[in-house]
Amino acid sequence: MSQTNILKEIVLRKRNQRKNAKELQITTANSIVEGGYVKIGGIDQWITIRGENRNHPVLLLIHGGPASTYSIFSPLLRSWEKHFIVVQWDQRGAGTTFGKNGKDGSGAITFERLAKDGIEVAEYLRGKLGHQKIILIGSSAGSLIGIMMAKLRPDLFYAYVGTDQNSPDSQNLLYTVSVNALREAGNTKGVQLLEKMGPNQSQWSRKDFDKRNRLLVKAIKDVPNMITDLI
Repeated sequence: MSQTNILKEIVLRKRNQRKNAKELQITTANSIVEGGYVKIGGIDQWITIRGENRNHPVLLLIHGGPASTYSIFSPLLRSWEKHFIVVQWDQRGAGTTFGKNGKDGSGAITFERLAKDGIEVAEYLRGKLGHQKIILIGSSAGSLIGIMMAKLRPDLFYAYVGTDQNSPDSQNLLYTVSVNALREAGNTKGVQLLEKMGPNQSQWSRKDFDKRNRLLVKAIKDVPNMITDLI
């Protein structure tokens, strides 16, 4: 985002907040709009549930990051709430859940622990909403948690959907795809930078991954986005 656009968003922030608040209102007779803490994995974790009809299918969104909650994307997901009960869960160590528990109260955070927490969330939703199964969406790093949940308890889910799907890459296929994409886009400097970084991503730093991601977003039109590629 350019500095001009950033300044514009800052100036219009209050107006946008009022606009979003109005758009997020749900007033249908059989709707559900709730947010609160639920005891998951031994700690209080924040869950929001929104939908225009309690009888619609339940959709549980597993956010990425790790620790990047998707609450800020709620206005983008508003149209989904016409057809689904959309559930957002702030995972252990993230968002409002982290605000409640802090670092010391969050316990060890591993993908295995997050997947077990997620299964508890799914079981809670089944009981609360009276649905036999739910639909699971995993986004970015949350897609790793999602596939682990689906593997551990397939009986809980009608379907699993991965967006910006992550997976182990022992053959460095993503590196090859990234270099080829930048070469096709004519981004010579980007190709040179990736080649300097090398194909072994286990040796990359966090900054290296950030550089790669920025190059791809700028160089490739219609690059998949962890939220908007499903909208």
